[in-house]
Amino acid sequence: MRTAVFLSLVLLTGALQLHAQSLGNAGTITGTVTDPTGAALPNATITVHNPVTGYSQTVTTESNGSFRLVNLPPNPYHLQITASGFATFTEDVVIRNSLPLKVKAELALADYGMASRTAFANAKDLASGEAHLYRGIMLYRRKDFARAEDEFASALNFEIAGPQRGDAEAWRHLAAVAGGACGVARESLDRSLAGASPYFPRDEARQLEASCEPTASAKAAER
Repeated sequence: MRTAVFLSLVLLTGALQLHAQSLGNAGTITGTVTDPTGAALPNATITVHNPVTGYSQTVTTESNGSFRLVNLPPNPYHLQITASGFATFTEDVVIRNSLPLKVKAELALADYGMASRTAFANAKDLASGEAHLYRGIMLYRRKDFARAEDEFASALNFEIAGPQRGDAEAWRHLAAVAGGACGVARESLDRSLAGASPYFPRDEARQLEASCEPTASAKAAER
């Protein structure tokens, strides 16, 4: 009986030591998730998974786009980040020790309409400059230039990240030019390109500037 109790204590002690060692070597992954303009993406889902051990852990980003995965056993992992309206981001990482790994994920837009709805869902007081920006791009791609211009103007009424503000300004003028306003709007578009992010379609804007032919209504409005 005593021998059995002793062996049980030895096994328990060994298990506790192994558990302590595993926690001591456990790793952490921290990072941020942003959209193509650099704005934070809240409520994005981050998952790490090891297909051999079956271990996985899932968290969501905070309002500032940050996330933190903790107590990860040393192993290679497949990291995946998803957000409605955005392309999936993946990266393979390896936890070797307790030193934190940092991941900076920039998610490409995949569905402007869905991204707009997601931004509205994450916004306070059901208002979001990002949502208006995304919806404006969606309308622009549908060639609904007048409504797109209104959405970009609405986006500028909110406090949005610097790169997004520059893009909203440029998109607003681009929509006006696409709608046939080739005078003042074209000059404004040309000036706004300097403040747009690298993701703004400059080549498309330049081509539109060069080929713009004002409509009758645009001519009347600019007189």
